[in-house]
Amino acid sequence: MVGIIVLVVIFTVGAGLGWIIFGLKDPKSSESGEKKQTEVPYHDLDPGCEDLCRVLNGLKGIYTISSCCGHGERPFEVWFHCLNWYSLAVISRSIERVSWVMETKTIEQGVTGFPKVVFRIHSVHPIPEEDVTQFIQELINKLKETSDERYYEDLKYYRFG
Repeated sequence: MVGIIVLVVIFTVGAGLGWIIFGLKDPKSSESGEKKQTEVPYHDLDPGCEDLCRVLNGLKGIYTISSCCGHGERPFEVWFHCLNWYSLAVISRSIERVSWVMETKTIEQGVTGFPKVVFRIHSVHPIPEEDVTQFIQELINKLKETSDERYYEDLKYYRFG
């Protein structure tokens, strides 16, 4: 039994999944905690998603995994992983001021079946396609404002690690 557990741990860490399950380093981060450059296909994203995903991916420990503008029929949404509680607090504080909602979901991952937490932010209502740019810019402005150093003292208690 111990051999099987060790094998699962080695396989999981070797596959790059252990950082989430066992709290190891983010594979997108360097030793200093800064994100490494990765190719994100921004040109393939729906209208409005590109700018918002760039801003979210610019926050330490945040990387987006899915987005959809809703095409005027469903709420605009972005799914992401979070490895930094301070950045999550920035997002949370920003969305509460512009009619967005944040949710969490756990998903089973790979061969281990360990749950992984993902976050979703979405608009409360569908956004008409002609209003997407203005609506998203409002959220981007709040994200930039809230991530400013002036707010660090207010949010520092959410800092992880």
